Amino acid sequence: MNQSALNHRILSFDVLRIIAAFAVVMLHVSAGRFENCFPSYEWEITNIYASIVRWGVPIFVMISGALFLNHDKKISIKKLYTKNLFRIIYIFIFWSLCYALCDSIINNSFNLLDIIRLTLKGPIHLWFLKMLIGLYIAVPILRAVTQEKRLEEYFILIAILTAFIIPMLITAIGLFDEKVGESVQKYYDVFRIRIASDYVGFFVLGHYLYNYQLSNVLKRFIFLMALLSAILVILLTHWHSHYIGEPSEVFYHTSHNLFILFESMAIFLIINQMNVPLNYSSIIVRLSNLTLGVYLIHMLLYRMAYYIFGINTLSSFNPYFFIPCYSLIIFAASCLVVFLLKKIPIIKKFIM
Repeated sequence: MNQSALNHRILSFDVLRIIAAFAVVMLHVSAGRFENCFPSYEWEITNIYASIVRWGVPIFVMISGALFLNHDKKISIKKLYTKNLFRIIYIFIFWSLCYALCDSIINNSFNLLDIIRLTLKGPIHLWFLKMLIGLYIAVPILRAVTQEKRLEEYFILIAILTAFIIPMLITAIGLFDEKVGESVQKYYDVFRIRIASDYVGFFVLGHYLYNYQLSNVLKRFIFLMALLSAILVILLTHWHSHYIGEPSEVFYHTSHNLFILFESMAIFLIINQMNVPLNYSSIIVRLSNLTLGVYLIHMLLYRMAYYIFGINTLSSFNPYFFIPCYSLIIFAASCLVVFLLKKIPIIKKFIM
């Protein structure tokens, strides 16, 4: 990669993409054991790993927000729909079809209607692409919101309050009294506050954190809350799972989880404050360019490893070592496969 191309890169974003992609892989590797070995020592270790990597997708969304809401870069609605949105749509259809055909081969069933249905639905992890379509559609409006710092701060405040704090409080009430929790949720839903809900908050927050300097006191507060959040997700998931007698993912949801919000903010800030060594920049950029492909293909390799070699997270290995090691293997294998696929012109456009 030439120096001119490197000069236009935000290397901290490349580092964030790499660690976020690995976090997503580890999350999915952990998920296979989380649902199937409760209660046990293996489950407790799995809970630790699954709890500390929930920030992968929010980091991807924050990077996208920082780039798409950058006012130094002009993005017309025409370009947004004809290039960015269309690209996400055909990538989704292509890989959904690949997964649908894979399922048909595994199940030895080639019903055309089932393949079409599975393609339109998509494998579970490709919800991320469908969510991006919604965010991209909102980009012109969000660019107007982020034009003025005070308005952007108001938007973020509303997002944190309505999409993270209040939903978490309602969840906490529901844990102790389900009927009261449902009543409070219905009452809250009447207000229909949706403008800053779910991943829209992460999207705008990525732009704000990259463009504006926070005070040292606020940054220390975020870092402290991120550390406490990581511990609390582990402990609360342990408590609630044993309380109800089955694995609980109540504290795992990323779209309205205050704990994951603090973790994502902390990681985003820490990496953006790092001085990335320039002698590693070319390697970092090349690896970063593979991360979308890694996200798309890693579950396919995970399934193939199970159906061909019988390897999955329920194998009789110590999860303490197996989960991170197997995650690294799947991540490295995905990088290699994506690197090779990008050499094929007809496939290249579906992983870039």
